[in-house]
Amino acid sequence: MDREEAEVVEKAAQALKAKIKTFKNQYPHQDDLNILIMCSLDLMMEQYKTEKRLEETNYLAEQAASALLEDLKKVVRLAEGS
Repeated sequence: MDREEAEVVEKAAQALKAKIKTFKNQYPHQDDLNILIMCSLDLMMEQYKTEKRLEETNYLAEQAASALLEDLKKVVRLAEGS
């Protein structure tokens, strides 16, 4: 494992520990397995939301690029007509 990957693993482990602590405080009567299941579900929901936002951002970027390309084509046509 290289240094960059080790840093990512360390940050992920710290985030997971914090999430586990939060859930244990919120649900003190749940056992460790249920806490880990709740953490897993929460993390997957965050990933899904992030993926949806990325899809929306990519769509908007593609639309903007397409509009820009059309504008550039218009400018080229105007320049060629001059």
